[in-house]
Amino acid sequence: MWEFIYPISYIGLLLSAAVFFYLKERDLNASAAKRGFWASALFYGLSFFIGDGGMLFSLIGVLTPDIAFLLAVVLIFNRLAPKPRGIYFMIFAVIAGLKVYVIDNKVETVTKSLFQTEQLDLAPNAELLLDIKDHNLKGALKPVLDKYNITMSLAFPNLQHPEYSDLDDYYVLDIPDEFLQDLERIKKELKKIGVSDWIEENEMVQAVPIFESDNIVRAKRTDYKVNDPALEKLWGFDAMKVSELYTYIRTEQLKPSKKAKVAILDTGVEADHEDISANYFSVAKKSDYDKMGHGTHCAGIAGAVSNNGKGIASFAPDNNFIEITSIKVLSDNGWGTQQGILDGITKAADLKMDVISMSLGGPSNDASQRAYAEAMKYAAKAGTVVVVAAGNSNADATGFSPANVEGVITVSAIDENLDRAKFSNTVDNIKMGIAAPGVNIYSSFPKNDYKLLNGTSMATPYVAGLAGMLKAVNPDLTTEELYEILNNSGKELKAGAETGKLIQPLQALQAA
Repeated sequence: MWEFIYPISYIGLLLSAAVFFYLKERDLNASAAKRGFWASALFYGLSFFIGDGGMLFSLIGVLTPDIAFLLAVVLIFNRLAPKPRGIYFMIFAVIAGLKVYVIDNKVETVTKSLFQTEQLDLAPNAELLLDIKDHNLKGALKPVLDKYNITMSLAFPNLQHPEYSDLDDYYVLDIPDEFLQDLERIKKELKKIGVSDWIEENEMVQAVPIFESDNIVRAKRTDYKVNDPALEKLWGFDAMKVSELYTYIRTEQLKPSKKAKVAILDTGVEADHEDISANYFSVAKKSDYDKMGHGTHCAGIAGAVSNNGKGIASFAPDNNFIEITSIKVLSDNGWGTQQGILDGITKAADLKMDVISMSLGGPSNDASQRAYAEAMKYAAKAGTVVVVAAGNSNADATGFSPANVEGVITVSAIDENLDRAKFSNTVDNIKMGIAAPGVNIYSSFPKNDYKLLNGTSMATPYVAGLAGMLKAVNPDLTTEELYEILNNSGKELKAGAETGKLIQPLQALQAA
């Protein structure tokens, strides 16, 4: 609701000033107009501070022209006050409309800059993604490219299966800094040519923010019959009844059809970590280190080596079900580009990964993320399931990508009381939403360390690890079939559809 305070309060300032001069000219009581003016001024001032994070940095850019416009309008009202009421307020309506729709056509932009503090930037060296109808038509774009000195190159030149989706038709456009202010105009001019199916912004993407914790929540169960010393710190194993899962696998002597491959698309993974290395295989050396720690923490949750006398365990007690790898798509500081994420998804699919785990994303500028959707088509046709984090903004996940992309399983986070984590985005408007523990999660960290972290980042690899086990038992499961198993076997929570059901590994494995 806060986004409406700025425009309404400013119009209130103009209207109360108009009424004041009109009444004053006719010697009528203008005290109500005075009170209205100061009340509007109060809310106008508050509009710069109340939203998510406040916006002092916008004061110079917004407040200065607003005050200048208000002073000009006050002088106009003072001169026009003797005019008949109809004419007077008609002029006011024209001036107010001029302010909102002509002089300041940025009300939406202002409110975004004021309240959407998570707005992501564009990739500095490739600001736009363009889907062209036919490669032979790209010459028609040359006048616009030359006009703005734009360079264009194939976005995904290494696809092994271009027939899987339209990603082979995508180009990236690098716009020089001096023309970035003309971005919307450039997009319109490119669309007008008529040779592109779609143009969208190549946004910067980050690892879903995580929060360190020092609040160890002890597990109540101790009968796991594995020797990993930190199991007592995994409260989520109680909630997901992992002890029963271990017992079932041993009792039934369950053997997987294959060892499923789970790819962690993140900041990299410390490949030689004591609790990961025996379950890890490398696809690229650059992905086998992790300066930030985000990817290593996620990797431990998805596939830590169980029963090795070190650290923690994962869902499989005998480590025959899954193996994990890393595809580094984020920098050491946790940032990447949409193009880089999409390239990582297609690379994982081409490497025949069974599951992709992505604890990354952010709010989206574009109304539709068609490139992400094409990447999910690519992954699905390769038989790869994609699991993503819902996000940590306590908001609707439909406003965040890739959490909102059709074809992914989106994971919310719950706490030790099985309530929705305070930070977790909701998934009630997401087609395939599910829940997993995401608060006070103990897992691996670089330099053979372990840490407690909070976030939907932590919940996501729990689901990805379980998805890997299901694919190990039934390799032909599609994303939709796998989600149906997770959902039908899951535990109903107090938050209901806001979180989705809590995964229950034993019941899911039995259903697979």
